[in-house]
Amino acid sequence: MIQRIARVTLLRLASQFPIIGITGQRQSGKTTLAKMTFPDKTYITFDDKNLRELAESNPSDFVAAFLKLLPLSIKELKDADMLPNNAYDFIYNGQYPPLYDTEKHFIADDWYESYIDTYLDLDVKDQINESNLSTFKKFIRICAVYSGQLLSMESISKQIGVSQPTIKSWLSILESSYIIHLLEPDTSNLGRTIVKTPKLYFVDSGLQAHLLRLESKEDLLLSRYKGAVVETAAAAEMMKYRMNQGKKPNLTFFRDSNGFEVDMIADWSHTFAIEIKSTSDTEAKLSANTKKYLALRKNEDARNAVLYLGNTTMTINGTAYIGWQNWGDGWY
Repeated sequence: MIQRIARVTLLRLASQFPIIGITGQRQSGKTTLAKMTFPDKTYITFDDKNLRELAESNPSDFVAAFLKLLPLSIKELKDADMLPNNAYDFIYNGQYPPLYDTEKHFIADDWYESYIDTYLDLDVKDQINESNLSTFKKFIRICAVYSGQLLSMESISKQIGVSQPTIKSWLSILESSYIIHLLEPDTSNLGRTIVKTPKLYFVDSGLQAHLLRLESKEDLLLSRYKGAVVETAAAAEMMKYRMNQGKKPNLTFFRDSNGFEVDMIADWSHTFAIEIKSTSDTEAKLSANTKKYLALRKNEDARNAVLYLGNTTMTINGTAYIGWQNWGDGWY
């Protein structure tokens, strides 16, 4: 069984609060984590309608603290000796725990198709009009196209033929069920006019690749979406690193009205300006935007990094180049 990093955080929270809520995507391993962490506790499932109604009638008695569980991280797969040797295998297949079950041998394409059908049937059906389910499924696929880009509700609305308020509501459904997350722009304008639109990211790159109808790793390599899928995977690792510790992501991005952009700004113990690149080379130009951002910020504690697809992690001229196997491995 793969040991989840979040187990330590769960034990820490349980030592302080009488009730802990574990939230996360369907099939991300919430039940397995709870049973593994508290093997002596009685297990009760909210698949029981009566218990679910009781929880809904008095939710404050059920939740005192929240730990969000995301799909497996690079570190968890590495510790379990299950990390693929190739970056694109990891990115294309995704990180949902069932896909790494050595007894089940799921085929990723079959599993993701079943996942979407189950998600629509159990998590979405009660939240939208049943006649809109097929349109909602199209909406999810359109969102996969926009992962790693500025969110444009107007464009999505035109493509699927529903109103912008409906798109906003449907985005909330995807976000609350941890299919996507929205990255807000950096609030430090540094004397510049900055965009106020968030960026949309899928939480799992494998699900995104499936929704983009990429049928193999080779399809991904040749796809115009390659950079966006790589960026999606790297952004997810940044989230996992923080959330597995029970901390807020504290991640933003910077983009001004002239188009100057830094993929991610991590305001942690230090400020990190981060670029994500779908290349295995450590070219100086890869760090140009992050260095420009640091110069604008004039913050001695600020640092810069490039998350790339090479196998080696190193520092070159003050820039940290983080190989894909170390994206979520505590280099921060």
